[in-house]
Amino acid sequence: MRAIAPQFWEGKGDVRPASVSVGGLDQNYIAIRADVRNDENSTLNPYTTAYFSYVGLVLQSAVDPNLPLWFSRGISGVLSNTIVRNDFILIGPPIPWHMQRLRSRARMPLSDLIAVTRSSPEYADADRLLGFDAQSWALIHYLMFGDEGVHRRQMDQFATLIHQGADPAVALKEAFGRIQDLEAPLVGHINKSIFPFGKIGVDMNINRESFERRMVSASEAAATRASFHIAMGRTAEARALINEARKADPNEAESDVAEGLLLDRD
Repeated sequence: MRAIAPQFWEGKGDVRPASVSVGGLDQNYIAIRADVRNDENSTLNPYTTAYFSYVGLVLQSAVDPNLPLWFSRGISGVLSNTIVRNDFILIGPPIPWHMQRLRSRARMPLSDLIAVTRSSPEYADADRLLGFDAQSWALIHYLMFGDEGVHRRQMDQFATLIHQGADPAVALKEAFGRIQDLEAPLVGHINKSIFPFGKIGVDMNINRESFERRMVSASEAAATRASFHIAMGRTAEARALINEARKADPNEAESDVAEGLLLDRD
């Protein structure tokens, strides 16, 4: 991870991530450390960043690009902390940094939260985005698991109306009524001492041999890493890896793709 995302190791006290996601010019990239092992009793996914990004991509590209920001980022947040075990999956255990922020800082009224768009200061400013994500996570978590799950049907109704082209404000009112009426129950949910979440039993008897796989050449691997560096803005590392890829195989097309991306960025 240090080799592929070096900027996280260049400052004292920087976060050393177990996963990194970034959007490139041609595709989206997710890198994960494969050696991370959590305690069996842990309820915190070490790959929350990767899960958050992946769920967000699915919602925006495969489900509906018009989902309101609080809804899509809230769902991404809840599903980012998914824990996979041998015979069950945990969905939505509490995320410590969200809980700490929600309990120690001022929160936006829900009427302001649902009005945030990609042009809002809450989305453009990194610190304010952390607060927005924490509140969006809390609201979706409450709607999924609060009050013994009675609000899930309303969530489904809201998503269906949005998918059918309804205005978000109209869909919200039809599905949930007055959003202000959720303020007090949401505060109670945030301040719970025992936090609810989901558990699903699954059959994990997977035949690993059924998965398709292939060997990646040294040239293709270097070119792919070069493309990742370009997306991360590390042009010097990218150029070195393009040269490495061509040295390994001058005919590997991926090195040409990487160079095209580099030239386009420049």
